[in-house]
Amino acid sequence: LEMLASRVEGQVLIVEVRLSVNLTMPTIEQVVAKMRRANLGLVDLITENLKEAPQSATLSILGLRSEMITRDPMWFNEAEHFKEATQEVLDEAHEAFAMLGQASTWKDEVGEDGKAPVERMEKMAKLCAMTGEHEAAIRLLTTALTTKQQQDASESSLVGNVVGKVANFWLKTLAEFGQFLTGAKDKNGAEHKMMLQVLRKLFDQGLPAPWPATVVRLIDLNENLLGEVETWARSHPHSAEHIEPEADILALVDADSNLWKRTKFIKQLPDSGPPDKLKPRYLVRRHGSDEGEDVG
Repeated sequence: LEMLASRVEGQVLIVEVRLSVNLTMPTIEQVVAKMRRANLGLVDLITENLKEAPQSATLSILGLRSEMITRDPMWFNEAEHFKEATQEVLDEAHEAFAMLGQASTWKDEVGEDGKAPVERMEKMAKLCAMTGEHEAAIRLLTTALTTKQQQDASESSLVGNVVGKVANFWLKTLAEFGQFLTGAKDKNGAEHKMMLQVLRKLFDQGLPAPWPATVVRLIDLNENLLGEVETWARSHPHSAEHIEPEADILALVDADSNLWKRTKFIKQLPDSGPPDKLKPRYLVRRHGSDEGEDVG
């Protein structure tokens, strides 16, 4: 109630009031549906990040959103149901990112210049890496690199035809990522050389976040890449200023035996060595260990 005025008549205090409605307060229906809105908000956040992705990659998660709207809001208010709905969203997001890494998802996509949208591919690859979908990121980076090479060679019809055949080979190979990784383990194989091109491009860009974790994942899948990564890492030193604590990094834990291990980053330490040959040092923790380790 909102008081409008008051007056005294004899021994009686008279107050004039009226009903007041706060239009900013949620309705009863909105309060009941709060947990459902939380799930829908998660879906909207994911689809907003995927707005530059091919439509085919987001159809399934958008379908899930439509299905959630039809569910009884009270269903979401039970903890187990809310957990189940959240997992459904995360599973659909995983499928969407996996589809981004498939060359077939991009086969009908063209940019304003009428060519395949390489920049969009690279942008979506970065999004995949940021969300931890590193295998999808690797596949998409390889597809983007192959497509770009095909475009650059298209000025020469002869070279273009040759590169076109190579590109078709890569698009077909990338459809079966397991086979691609198997081929990439052969240091003399074409798959291995293509993967090295992807890695070199990342290192030439300075290996900014989120790519270090992608490189670590790639080496997990194919240890034969470690030698080249070590060489590039030594020739492309970069600051740990923007590395988040607990991020996965590849660290040289034993210089004498040239042993590199996947570790968790803790913090950067003061540089060591003579003034003309300062070396960066880091405090890291090996997986499965609670103790920090000083590496440089």
